[in-house]
Amino acid sequence: MNTAKTKFTDASQAANDLYSFISKNEQNILDGSVVSFVLPVNKINLIAKLNLINDNYDEFLFFEKFDEGYSFVALNCLIELSSNKKDILSLEHDISKLKSQLVSNWSDYNINNIPIISGGIKFDSEKSSEEWNNFRTIHFFVPQIIILQKEDETFLIYNFQANSKINNENIAVNFTQSVSAIFNLDNEGTVKKNIIYDSNGEINNNEALWNTIVTKAKKKFDRDLKKIVLSRRIELLVKDGIDWSQMFRKLETTFSNCYLFMVKSNEAAFFGASPEKFLSVRDNNIEIDALAGSASGDSTDIESELLNKKNIKEHKYVIDFIGEAISEYAHDIRVDTSPQIKKLKNVQHLYTKINAKLNEDRNVLSLIDSMFPTPAVCGLPKQIARDTINEIEKFDRGLFSGLIGWIDINFNCEFAVAIRSALYKKGELHLYAGAGIVEESIPEEEYVETEMKFNTILNLFHEQNKG
Repeated sequence: MNTAKTKFTDASQAANDLYSFISKNEQNILDGSVVSFVLPVNKINLIAKLNLINDNYDEFLFFEKFDEGYSFVALNCLIELSSNKKDILSLEHDISKLKSQLVSNWSDYNINNIPIISGGIKFDSEKSSEEWNNFRTIHFFVPQIIILQKEDETFLIYNFQANSKINNENIAVNFTQSVSAIFNLDNEGTVKKNIIYDSNGEINNNEALWNTIVTKAKKKFDRDLKKIVLSRRIELLVKDGIDWSQMFRKLETTFSNCYLFMVKSNEAAFFGASPEKFLSVRDNNIEIDALAGSASGDSTDIESELLNKKNIKEHKYVIDFIGEAISEYAHDIRVDTSPQIKKLKNVQHLYTKINAKLNEDRNVLSLIDSMFPTPAVCGLPKQIARDTINEIEKFDRGLFSGLIGWIDINFNCEFAVAIRSALYKKGELHLYAGAGIVEESIPEEEYVETEMKFNTILNLFHEQNKG
């Protein structure tokens, strides 16, 4: 087998290498084995191809951290890992089973942390709605194809499940057809105008209503409830569909220090640009961003608008919660001594980096379960805040304020908090934005904060028939 980093540009050429790999590993490839075959390829502009990817694939996840030179797209569901599951702990058996069944050539190219399990987690496992019925509560899958880009290297990873009824020749044919579809995707898709209209449906865009629910929540503050994150939803109509490539070009330019993501399942697509890293684990090294406390993006009076008592208090709740949550699972915990300012175009945030080492006898899934959702999107204490959210909010958050990301076979992972986001389904655009409420919160100011956050997505569209 050719172990040099020859960049494949033709599917039939790569099929010969796959055929050779299968032949050499026949004794290891059993019924049910998952075969994962890596091909080095030329750099692919994933954003330029998003329209065509959306047109050709019913299920995929696009995930990018532009300022770190990292992106991937996971295409088509080969194995669904999450049917009817309610918590991420239920994935442990599936991931361990996948690892035991995996036959790959990954070591030939010395690549690690392949996002072979991709997807997301909804904010609340108990809620369900027609709006979010395309996505499972624990929405993870093993894709048929992954295009992975790390700095200057690009790999195409083809996965299939071995079956005694499928011979090597059929595998090569299926591979050629699937991979040819990638090589043949043009860089230009249909250009649309991304025009939105007001919807005649329910619009949670009433400031008086917002003031009422914030006031109602604040009445619950006592020695039990310390903080709650409340959110709004706006429903709009989109004319002529969405130009995904155009949209993500704008997001990449404007929010290059954020996670860009798009997860599609059949007729629904959830997308956004999140500034918040929930968790990254590489070889037991943990990285977390504690992000809470906001001010307008053009604010120059940082002392009064960001570093005030309300924001510092809200931010400290998040840091203290994360520190306590990970203490059972990690050691060598290091927390920045003072928060930094993360400046985006439309909003600024307080954030603190937290680093630690995962204990060798601990599973990262248990750590995720312990931390999620943090007070940055839920409140404190977690269960009381979540119950109060269910009581006050009259809509299903779905994946909004949930997690989007990946896990590999060794339980390395990376997840972004799914904020600054929207759901697109059947011509309707559902936008979501939240604000952290503590005793010092002023409802009118929190409303303005959610308006700023909505603009992350709203600014991508041309508006008509407004007002």
